[in-house]
Amino acid sequence: LLQIDDACSAYLSTESQPQASSALEELCFLVMGFLQKPQGLDEKDNTKRFLFHYSKTHDSGNSDIM
Repeated sequence: LLQIDDACSAYLSTESQPQASSALEELCFLVMGFLQKPQGLDEKDNTKRFLFHYSKTHDSGNSDIM
């Protein structure tokens, strides 16, 4: 599972084809959200944690996530 997490992190940080990557990006979002879900936190908190990680991964200044 950590390999999936690493692969998604690496993929999301490259951003080579934004249009074609949206589906894969969404899949990675779901997978990483699932992997990072600690017991006792609801999905809103988990989404915030992921978006924080995601924004740290994206240092390019793109703000078209939502």
